[in-house]
Amino acid sequence: DLLRSEIKRNSDLGNAIKQTINSGGLVSDSMTNQLVRENLSTTSDSFILDGYPRSINQAQYLTDLISRELGGAVDFKVVHITLREDVIIRKLLGRRICATCGGNFNIEDVLEDGFDMPAILVDPKRCKSTSPCNPVLLPRDDDTKEAIEQRLSDYRNNIGPILDHFQSQGVLSEFKVKKGVKDTDALLKLMLST
Repeated sequence: DLLRSEIKRNSDLGNAIKQTINSGGLVSDSMTNQLVRENLSTTSDSFILDGYPRSINQAQYLTDLISRELGGAVDFKVVHITLREDVIIRKLLGRRICATCGGNFNIEDVLEDGFDMPAILVDPKRCKSTSPCNPVLLPRDDDTKEAIEQRLSDYRNNIGPILDHFQSQGVLSEFKVKKGVKDTDALLKLMLST
């Protein structure tokens, strides 16, 4: 959400980030590290970094940031969350944002091969709007098949050294997604274990 928050601020940095994301590229290490550093410096408690680090330079930066600027007092864990690539593509292509209330939904069912990931559809009780929502579900600008395939290619090209880095530090755990949202409790249990 750090990147999307910066985009919403409509800053120069946010506009550069938006252009990169919409083309399917990865935001530069320097921009991403700057956002992480600024936000971690204002965090007084626990935090989750979702989708960061995405390069070995970011992984090394994060380790240095924790040990140098946060005084090494932060006990951290890295959880590598995995999902079969064809399922990732289907679920990302199924993401929708409601133009009326801003809610996030997913129209894609994945209910085979041991996966239990039903669509997440509009529920008037979950609507963020104060008045009755007349849902208008739109795909995200960056969820095109080409952009998704580019992000997955970048991921495959970068993930090995990142995992090796955190494995060597003894902070890496693995989690395989099979149930989507229903996996949340098991994932949180893993994240909070010591």
